[in-house]
Amino acid sequence: MALATMGGTLLALASLLAVVAVRRGHAHAAAYVRLEELFETAPDALLVVDRRGAILLANDLAGELFGWSTQELIGLSVEQLVPQSLREHHHALRRDYEQRRRRRVMGTAGMELRGLRRDGTQFPVDITLSPLRSGVVIAAVRDLSQEHARVAEILFLNRIHATLAETNQLLPHCTSEAELFERVCRVAVQFGELRLAWIGQANATSGLIAPVASCAASAEYADYLRGATVRV
Repeated sequence: MALATMGGTLLALASLLAVVAVRRGHAHAAAYVRLEELFETAPDALLVVDRRGAILLANDLAGELFGWSTQELIGLSVEQLVPQSLREHHHALRRDYEQRRRRRVMGTAGMELRGLRRDGTQFPVDITLSPLRSGVVIAAVRDLSQEHARVAEILFLNRIHATLAETNQLLPHCTSEAELFERVCRVAVQFGELRLAWIGQANATSGLIAPVASCAASAEYADYLRGATVRV
């Protein structure tokens, strides 16, 4: 756990630990160790931020999540963990929060929050803000990448199911193989949301597969198919 002295005042988790320890009558060192361990073993990345947006304290998980060492996070502006295009808006939100400090879950009303790693990659996050009497704010940050991946997989499977259902509906209504192939490709793009769907026939001599039906979501993908060479 790293601490920082800002503006002549020690704004760190140690002050919070002291308050908790005194209230509970455990002023001895063991209580501090247990609370510090609680901070470090929290299931979320934790940042303690002052009114200016400077990071005063971070647990190891925060360093792992954002790609910085814990020591390197200390002193950074919290805006450096936000994508460049969102920093000005985030700064305005932080000023507004200072006027109405309260426990708050960010990203409501369907707004997706994104964090920025040191290497420039972005990832979806869930953030809960909890203000302390000392003036600092604890931000609990959770990486939602796995949750988003699971949702994306479910949506993909739903689209595939819809594609198969629509394809089955075509069979009694098509009068030729060529018509069936064309409509199947259109269904795959429309209901499966594929960029390109095509059906090919292999040449027994050359092994080349020539498209006999296709549908593309844009001219770019149609051009790709025309320029592609596929063999058995």
